[in-house]
Amino acid sequence: PTEGYSHYFVCGPMPMMKAVARLAKEKVIDCEVSLENLMACGIGACLCCVEDTKEKGHVCVCKEGPVFNINELKWQI
Repeated sequence: PTEGYSHYFVCGPMPMMKAVARLAKEKVIDCEVSLENLMACGIGACLCCVEDTKEKGHVCVCKEGPVFNINELKWQI
């Protein structure tokens, strides 16, 4: 069911998003994920929502996201 798609947009539980990201990489399809990390302050001060990225290092999802391209993230997929 991946034929005809040029981009995936995913939100939901982390295992599901990683599974879709893995499929997207296999099929060479762009994929954006909406992360739902715990966000306590919403301004990046508490560092609860930090996600590790390839180029920027650790970023606050509440300020830099919450939507990221899977190629930006240091996910083990």
